[in-house]
Amino acid sequence: MFRVVGRIVAFVAIVLVTLGVLFIGASAIGFLVYSDRPGPGFYGLRLALDLAEARFLLSFLGFLVVPLLFVGSVVLAVELIYVRLRLPSASIRLVGALAAGLFTGLVTASMGWYIALAGEASGLALVVGALAAFVMFPRRLSLGVRPKSWASRARGVVSTIAGIPLALAPFAILTILLFNVRGPVAYDIPDGYRGWVVVRYEQEGCPPLELRGLDLVVAIDQHGCACSSSDEPWSGTWRDARYVYASDGATRELRAAVQPNSDDTVVDASGEIWGISEGRIQHPGEERSRGYDAFYVGSGPDYRLARGDRSAREDMCRRQ
Repeated sequence: MFRVVGRIVAFVAIVLVTLGVLFIGASAIGFLVYSDRPGPGFYGLRLALDLAEARFLLSFLGFLVVPLLFVGSVVLAVELIYVRLRLPSASIRLVGALAAGLFTGLVTASMGWYIALAGEASGLALVVGALAAFVMFPRRLSLGVRPKSWASRARGVVSTIAGIPLALAPFAILTILLFNVRGPVAYDIPDGYRGWVVVRYEQEGCPPLELRGLDLVVAIDQHGCACSSSDEPWSGTWRDARYVYASDGATRELRAAVQPNSDDTVVDASGEIWGISEGRIQHPGEERSRGYDAFYVGSGPDYRLARGDRSAREDMCRRQ
């Protein structure tokens, strides 16, 4: 028992120490690991260590201790169950490493959202978590046993490949449950519509959002309004948005010109979706806040002229 706990603690320590060294090292050479504005990134070589920034990064890593202990416990427990089930050793080691890396990256990205952590940092955490789990979990599994013949080698390869999907299944289910992973959202906009779009969620008497393949569909009416009894879709993780003109089953995708909730940080000046805002709002007379989406369909110049029209569109959609 103590050896199992020790390996979990060692896994967490390896991940945190490695990330701490890499984060502080990146900061020392001029890479901004976290920042809301101007945003993380490399802003020129500086070769200087900011002690206040180093302390902040180390304090952030402290928040990862408990989630990583949970990740290590779950991954090792499932791997030991696989050992009892006599799944191929190679499959167990590979799947355990992949799962630990995925969860470590997700935990880092989720916690890092609060400090606008760079995406590269979460990717780095994924790699470090995978390598740490591959080395530490579980010790008695060995990949060094050589098969006695080509036939036994072929059987080992086949059993390893066949065992990977089976071993991955519980980790995939756990990821979906823990991190609320869902498919993309498709906003179906009437073909040719220009102007503000307002979507209201958690509205009694409105239909739930429908699934179309993997897409969660938000149907916009001809007035630019939509309402649903479903929760706002942006409460999930890894959710992409697609904006499409829809007419008689045919669709044409529209490009987003700005990032969501970014004070109009332009990513594509030729895009047709502007002023993207998502969140929750509580109107006067309502007992609680509800989810909403709002965005403008049109060109950049038209959007700048119509910025002040959003409130009127919101009021009109609420009266429907």
